[in-house]
Order: sequence, then structure tokens, then C-alpha cells
Amino acid sequence: MVLEILGESLLSALFGALFERLASPLVRNFFGDRDFDQTLFDKMKTVLLTFNAVLSDAEEKRITNMAVKEWLNELKDAAYHAEDLLDEIATIALQCELEAEAKVKGKQVMGLFFTHNPSKEDKDSSLKLDKDIESRLKNIVERLEFLEQQRDIMKFKGSVRGKPLMVLPTTFLVDEFEVFGRDKDKEKLKEFFLAGNAQKENRIPVIANVGIGGVGKTTLAQLLCNDSEVEKSFNFRAWAYVSEEFDVLKITRTIFESVASRNCNVKDLNVLQVKLKERLKGKRFLLVLDDIWNDNFIDWDLLLSPLKAGAFGSIIIVTTRNQSVASMMRAVVTYRLLHLSDEDCWSLFAKHAFRTSNPEEHPTLKRIGEKIVKKCKGLPLATKVLGGLLHPEVEAVEWNRILNSKIWELSTDKSSILRALKLSYYHLPPHLKQCFSYCSIFPKGYEFEKEKLVLMWMAEGFLQHQKGKDTMEDVGCSSICMWRILLQVRGWQTE
Repeated sequence: MVLEILGESLLSALFGALFERLASPLVRNFFGDRDFDQTLFDKMKTVLLTFNAVLSDAEEKRITNMAVKEWLNELKDAAYHAEDLLDEIATIALQCELEAEAKVKGKQVMGLFFTHNPSKEDKDSSLKLDKDIESRLKNIVERLEFLEQQRDIMKFKGSVRGKPLMVLPTTFLVDEFEVFGRDKDKEKLKEFFLAGNAQKENRIPVIANVGIGGVGKTTLAQLLCNDSEVEKSFNFRAWAYVSEEFDVLKITRTIFESVASRNCNVKDLNVLQVKLKERLKGKRFLLVLDDIWNDNFIDWDLLLSPLKAGAFGSIIIVTTRNQSVASMMRAVVTYRLLHLSDEDCWSLFAKHAFRTSNPEEHPTLKRIGEKIVKKCKGLPLATKVLGGLLHPEVEAVEWNRILNSKIWELSTDKSSILRALKLSYYHLPPHLKQCFSYCSIFPKGYEFEKEKLVLMWMAEGFLQHQKGKDTMEDVGCSSICMWRILLQVRGWQTE
């Protein structure tokens, strides 16, 4: 499902790769060493930057606007031509460097016998090649400038690249009657931290709930926090929605307000952490940090400082899409939350689609609904959203429209699926966006073989490799581990 939603987002990844190529010393030196019109290189870079500023808005509007979609397709084609040319330039520049090194090494011997001068044919061939590259570069710049004029007509909104889509914050509250298929997951985690054997060394144990966007990590944390046995086991329960901006001051204030049950306007982190430490000292607490992306240990260690004052038996639950977050926090348990079964998905879908009606009273709608559930691939968020768009009074033709529609064709204000899943994509660096988007060439439901996929990335030049470090194959395998949050990986278990 994720590949369906994000397969068309290759353009943002392509632009990221283009800027990396433009900044390459090989490319810069190539233009500096030749008698080219230097303004062409600068113009291409400037125009690409102006496109990059509005790309987020354009990619959002193409979901419902055919004119924008056609414009983006033209831009993508022009960007591919630019990428091909820059690749060719980098290859020529590298070849020239190697030839220059070979000449220097052989010069001591060759200089004793003769002096080599390039032939007229070599000079003519080099001149012809330079003219060809300059001509192609000029055509690309002219095409990009034409697309730039069309861009101004469409009045896209400028934005900072990489800025994620807004997602509503989460809270403690949950309607347990709308949750299906998570009883076993809840009991496994509940049994673990109520047993009192989680604390090791002199630190607060962390339980990391890891899974892809929309699989129900937050819901599971809410179920645990609202369990009557859990509630009795702790002096304080606190909830902090973190998301991408890991603001230590903001998170600390949220935790303090939660345990103190009052607002706090303290803006000094030192004063605030001292207050929180005093409040938690000798108390057993349960803290949920929901939707963490930051895997910076320094930030985490700073946030953790006042929490260490808590009594033995205190626990921190973290929900995240990134395995690297769990590793950085040294989680005592990494619980990978899997997809729901079709049976549980159907129960969730029926709860929202049929409301108080009995699905058996609507056999045609029930049959269509079962197909819609299979389309959701075990994701409760997708199941809930699609179920919420329907009800028994709606005719079967509307149910079929939902069944046959791509999720991104639904009204954007109703579909939170796109926002939730695109968030994971936004957090990938440019070269990994290319790697991920490349996977969209495979059929739906295709099972990837990791090693073969890495070799294909290598052939396309997508992987970034630094000399003296891991092999290119190791880099590729590490890349797959970084975005397991976007793919369903077989064989995941609790660690």
C-alpha cells in the first residue's frame, strides 16, 4: 500500500540527487576547466532551486489537479535529462582525472625518449564533445525556464523542503470498544512491566513499540495506560506527543504539566528540570513518549536527566517507526507491532461502516466491504478511515467507488492515511528516497530479495559510498534497515 501512495513522489528524490551531483567537485571542476558559457550552469542550478521551493505544494495538488500532474510529468522528464547529462559529465571528468594521473606516472619514462602532444583528431574530438554538452545544457535550461513560467501561472505556495505534513497530536484517551485485535499485544507488554523485572542497572527501562505508520502503535500505548491494573501500579502516568520536533524544553514541560496537573509557563530548562526531578523523586511513574523520530543520543540523555529520580519500577514506553530510535534508547524490549488479521480488520471496518446496523442485513455491501478490508492490508488506520467514509444508507455504487479508488484519490481532508504514511517518506534522505521509489517498478505484493535489490541500486548509482568504510553492499543493506518502516518485513518478532 505504501508503495502505491508514494510511488509518484520520485520527483522530490530526483531533485535531491540532482543537487548532490551539482555540488560534486567533478562536475564543478569540469565546467571550470572548459570554455563554456558559465551562466548556463548557474541558471540551471538557480531554476532547480526555485522548483524545489514549491515542490511540496505541487506534489500535493497533483493528487486532484490534472494540469499540475501534467506539469510535474514534464518537469520530471526535464530533470531526468539533466541527471543524464550530469552523470555523463561526471564520467568524462573522472576519465580525464585518471588519464592525467596515468600521464604523470608515466612521464618520467616517456620524457626520456619523446614528448607527447595531443593529435589534431584528439583536439577536434574533444572540442566536438564540449559543443555537444554545451548545446544539450542550453536546451535543458531553456526547457526548465519555460516550465518556470508555467509554474508562476499555477501560483504554487513556497515551502521549506522536507517539512512534513501536519498530524494531530495524540492523547491518553481511547475508546476501547473501537479497538480490535490488540488484546494479545497488550497482555504481553502488560505482563512484562507489571512483573517488576524490567529495571536493569541504574536507569529507567524503556519499552519501544516499533511499527509502520498506521499500524496501531499509539492505540496500543493508550490501551496500556488506561488498563485498571496498570493505573494502580503507578503514582503518575504521563503522556507526551513528540513527533518530529524533539524539543527537550517543550517535552519536559508537557511531562511536568501531566504529573502536576497544572499549567507551567517556565521557559528555563534548568529550572523546569529541577522542578520535574523534585516531583518525580521516589515516585513510580509510567511515561509514554509517542511518535519519536529523533535518534540523537545527546537530546535523549538531556531529556532523561530528571526522569532518573523516579522510583524503582518506573517505565518509559516509546512509540516509533524507526528501529534506530529503539537502539539509541537501549530499549530493554523492542516490540514490533504487526498488521491486524483480516478478521480483526473486518470487525473494525464494520464498526465504522455499519454503525449500529447488522452487516448481514446488507449482503451486497458486506461483500464489497470485505474486499475493501483486504485492500487495507491489515492497517487499522486505513481500515478505520475507509470505514468512516461509508454507511448502510450509501448506495452500493459508492461502496464500489471506494473499493476501486486509489487511496490518494479520496478527498485529502478525509484521508489521514496519506499524511501518516508520507511522514515516513519525508524523513528519508534524498538518495534513499530514490532507492525506495525505485521499488515501485515491481508488481504490487512483490517479495523483495534484499541482496538482489541492493545490486540493482548499485547499478543505478543510487547508493552513496565513502572510501575506507563499509562495502557498497553493506551500505545498501543498511539502507533497507533504515526504511523498514515503509515496507512489510517478513519474520519480525519481539526482541
